[in-house]
Amino acid sequence: MKIPLLLFSFLPAFLLAGCCTPQKSNNHVVTQASTYDALYHGLYDGEVPLAKMEPLGDQGLGTVDRFDGEVFLLNGKFHVIRGDGHVDSITDLNITSPFLEVETFRGDMTRSLPAGTTYAQLQQSPLEVLPTQNMIYAVRLEGIFQHVKTRSIPRQSKPYVPLSELSKTQPTFEFTNVTGTMVGFWSPPSSKGVALAGWHLHFLTADQQGGGHVLEFTTRDVVLKMDECHEFHWLIPDSDDFRSADFTR
Repeated sequence: MKIPLLLFSFLPAFLLAGCCTPQKSNNHVVTQASTYDALYHGLYDGEVPLAKMEPLGDQGLGTVDRFDGEVFLLNGKFHVIRGDGHVDSITDLNITSPFLEVETFRGDMTRSLPAGTTYAQLQQSPLEVLPTQNMIYAVRLEGIFQHVKTRSIPRQSKPYVPLSELSKTQPTFEFTNVTGTMVGFWSPPSSKGVALAGWHLHFLTADQQGGGHVLEFTTRDVVLKMDECHEFHWLIPDSDDFRSADFTR
């Protein structure tokens, strides 16, 4: 039996809303189930059904129970890129997730990225495209990429090993002159541990035949769209594994 999630909202500060079902989100509100630290430390059991998150955002990313691939949410449709690179549409929203981050995307800010822009450049100089590093931005990159490199984690079995170990043998995939979309978030340095601080992007090809968690890219003809988000709703797992985990390691 799944234990309910506790809901925190970051307004200017941490506000406890109690153990409840999250309410429908407005624009510029990010809702996240669990923490990236929990995923990093090997807490891969699903905690929240996708059906609980679906009303709260139409774009986002995460994974599903047992870290069985990389979730890509665009225009309200869930896909998962499996560890072998195969892409499945998710129609059963009773599937649970150990980590999922969503937002109702409007693309309030738009700019074209120069051809040859790399992921490494955006990582090193985020202020080239961001108004500030201190806010959360929901992001979408659409168009043609000269090169994209991704990874996807295969389904895990207990006893789970931490993500730092999985990443040593993770399957990777490379795409050349590919049309597709990346979705994700910029999270400020102050969010480290709760979110993945910095850029966190997932990719899906236009033909829905490949994708994954983005490791590298180089643009050819790409448009960047962003929403500046003013609220962050954090659903904290009320599970024994989460309560007993040592996140100081």
